[in-house]
Amino acid sequence: MLIAQERSSTAAYTARYGSKVGAQHAFTHGMDQAYLWALPVAVIAFFMSFLLKEVRLRKTLGPDTSPAPEASPAV
Repeated sequence: MLIAQERSSTAAYTARYGSKVGAQHAFTHGMDQAYLWALPVAVIAFFMSFLLKEVRLRKTLGPDTSPAPEASPAV
C-alpha cells in the first residue's frame, strides 16, 4: 500500500516540488494513506480482543504439580 501510493504520486510531486523534495512528499503521502488504512484495522482488532476467552494463569512459580496422565501400555 505504501509503495503503491508512493509510486502513483511521485510524478505529480516531482513535477511540483522538484526531484528531491517531491520524492519526500510522495513518501509522506504514502505514509499518510497507510496510516489511514491501518487505523481502522487496529481499532477493530482492539475491540475484538474483548471477545477473547480469559485464560487464568498459574499462581505458583514452581514446577507443575498436577498428576501426569497415565501412559497406556504398549500392545
